[in-house]
Amino acid sequence: MKSFILQNLKRKGKPDPQVFLTTAKKLGLDPSSCLVLEDSKAGMEAGIAAGMKVILVPDRLSPVEKWHDQAYCVLSTLNDFDMNLVS
Repeated sequence: MKSFILQNLKRKGKPDPQVFLTTAKKLGLDPSSCLVLEDSKAGMEAGIAAGMKVILVPDRLSPVEKWHDQAYCVLSTLNDFDMNLVS
């Protein structure tokens, strides 16, 4: 499925979960069935607050080891993603 959800720029930024909750609602999905791929702490916190599973793909320039344990899993690169991680 290909979908694009565009938000008005006058929204709260992450870590507010609204962008994820709005997207799930527009797609007709329960947030708990959604997967978020994020590269930042604020994005990860927003996904978790929305009740979604968050896979962290950290920016190599920003050390994030302190909060890795909050993510569903951590990948080195997007190339490491495999749907078996979440099934």
